[in-house]
Amino acid sequence: MKLGVAFVAFIVFVLILRGLWKVTHRPNSDAPEEEVCLTPECVTVAAGILADVDLTADPCDNFFQYTCGGWIAKHDLRADQGDYFTSTVMYEDSLRLSRQILEGEYTGASAADREIWDKATGVYAACMDTDRIASRGAEPIYAVLEKIMSTYPVYEGTVETVKLWVEGSSSGIFTKAVRTAAADLTETVLYLQTLAITALVQFSIEADDMDPDYTTLKLYQPMNGLPSKDYYSMPAVVENYVVAIKQVLANVLVDANSSLSAAEADARYEQLAKDVVDFETKLANIGMDLEDLYDGSKTYHPYSLTELQKTFGGIDFANVIRSMTGSSTLPPKVIVSYPKFLVDLNTVVASASRETLQTYFLWKAIEVLATHLAESAAQPVTEFRNKLRGIDVSVRPERWKTCVNEVDSLTGWILGKYYVDETFSPEAKLMGEEIINGIKDAFVEKLNILPWMDIRTKGVAIDKVHNIVQKIGYPDQSPNVKSAQNLAEYYKTLSVSSTTFFENYVSARQQAATEEWEALGKLTDRAAWDMTPATVNAYYNPPLGEIVFPAGILQPPVFSESQPSYMNYGAFGAVAGHELSHAFDNQGREYDEHGVLHDWWTPATAREFDSKAQCFIDQYSEYTVVDESGNILHVNGKLTEGENIADNGGIAAAFNAWKKHEAASPSPLLPGLNLTKEQIFFVNYGRWWCGKIRPGTAAQRIYTDPHSPSFVRVLAVAEDSQDFIDAFQCKNKQPRCVLW
Repeated sequence: MKLGVAFVAFIVFVLILRGLWKVTHRPNSDAPEEEVCLTPECVTVAAGILADVDLTADPCDNFFQYTCGGWIAKHDLRADQGDYFTSTVMYEDSLRLSRQILEGEYTGASAADREIWDKATGVYAACMDTDRIASRGAEPIYAVLEKIMSTYPVYEGTVETVKLWVEGSSSGIFTKAVRTAAADLTETVLYLQTLAITALVQFSIEADDMDPDYTTLKLYQPMNGLPSKDYYSMPAVVENYVVAIKQVLANVLVDANSSLSAAEADARYEQLAKDVVDFETKLANIGMDLEDLYDGSKTYHPYSLTELQKTFGGIDFANVIRSMTGSSTLPPKVIVSYPKFLVDLNTVVASASRETLQTYFLWKAIEVLATHLAESAAQPVTEFRNKLRGIDVSVRPERWKTCVNEVDSLTGWILGKYYVDETFSPEAKLMGEEIINGIKDAFVEKLNILPWMDIRTKGVAIDKVHNIVQKIGYPDQSPNVKSAQNLAEYYKTLSVSSTTFFENYVSARQQAATEEWEALGKLTDRAAWDMTPATVNAYYNPPLGEIVFPAGILQPPVFSESQPSYMNYGAFGAVAGHELSHAFDNQGREYDEHGVLHDWWTPATAREFDSKAQCFIDQYSEYTVVDESGNILHVNGKLTEGENIADNGGIAAAFNAWKKHEAASPSPLLPGLNLTKEQIFFVNYGRWWCGKIRPGTAAQRIYTDPHSPSFVRVLAVAEDSQDFIDAFQCKNKQPRCVLW
């Protein structure tokens, strides 16, 4: 009976929409009446758009309000959130489905099925067992800290004596023969590398920008505890950071001299924390600015190992490489991203006391691993970082969400298998391929008619588009997500159980470090992915010339097999066009059709590009956000240059590809909207960026994020798009900046 009433109500709703359509969409006498889609999904999609938009706003004046006003009104930020976007909704939908999978029944049939299921659910169960985690306190990390203090002790006289000891250790005092400072530094950095923990220098094995068929070792400056170097010049932030570190050190470490009073111990931990933050400040200040770190031409400096050792003598790099690869063969070169950092690092390290360096190493390990101890251990730093983003420090995300993310982090390809089985059909993969191929064709057509690009550069650019590899949904190699046997083999060295939350995490980090270093100097694995299937994101990889779209991003409202094509092209098409356009932004354009980093543009065309790109830098730099103190912060147009160019190029290519698809295979209109297909195309693009953000989080993004704020990504794209201006008939409007 209830089902019958619901069905009648639905039919009435459809009839009302049909009536509204006839009233609001009277055809022109010269134009044929277009088909209207009245399927349940189309009705639902139309209702969703009506709920999200604000039709009282002028799209030509404020397209973000027009396309997102309703969405903003009906969504609130939870206390544990710094921001909330359409992508967040999609991400949380993926989390809920993953939770259902992990808490569901085992349905496999083979021994391999059982093996991978037990690993994934074991990781989840260990994470959910908060009572056991709490009962262990900080004990799981003691062995790691003891190892650090034995490899880098504080000297007293002719023997080495540790001034800090770990609660629960057998002695707390370590002695051995005195060695050189470089040997101790090397051994400590090497040990942290086995745990995939970065200290002093970040090691990365990746495709060689000059020879992408093979991997190479690249050295970067380390990421520090504060989000960017800007924060180290903010006294209030630094003061709070010191307090947080002091409290965490006090939670995890205990002073060896039990005669110290509580006040003396507090002062000691405060001084150690100040020393660490001062050391981090120096590291941050000698580092390269973020906008330059994204530029391949500025971060490719090949050094022989001899040259590298002369540049920074504090670490025996050959020893680290041999130990981590398990091979006596050394690479002919190492790529240094910013040589001046290594030069200045000599002075920074030499001026630091051994106690400061020891505490720094301890802090790097605690910073990474304490998230897997009892919550109280790392709580001060967690609260500090939440406060920095404007989040309520007393609120935590629901535990199951943390634990689903833990499974995705440690055994993401296994979780991906079950996720893909539930959500991603072969038809969806084929449709995604069709959209991307259409966008590639549209981009080539645009290149062919560009007046400012010369013929030689244009030819290489067109070859580059044709050579770009698209990956959609999930990998079928390295590993094959659809094969339980292949996944079991892939994770065979990962040791996990349902009772060892901390150890599971350490085991995964050790496996990741081993796999990364073993790849050094070998053929690049072009089948591997950098994102797991459930990820709601996408990326472009310049040296490998690939654009990658996990299954997680191929869901409504971005993509659906049964929604009209202008919806899919407006959102997923724009994402695909964005990633493709990265191949021709200020950084991606430096790589040729084979992914090799070199200057393949003629000087005249390069000057034209730079002139047009400067328009975007100037335009986006005019947009602002307000931080928690009411300070006005401008978008960093240089830092966000590549993403801004990709947004504009992506939407143009997606629109042109859709128009060509529409001419061959028209989609029906959505009911009840009184919007053209062209308008809905842009509305669905804008809906992808609907969101809210706290001032503290917005400020942090300004300092660290190469992407512009979401409202800017809607407003500026509309301002620069002739297709948008035409679709909404914006009078007296001309695109401000145009590149592609």
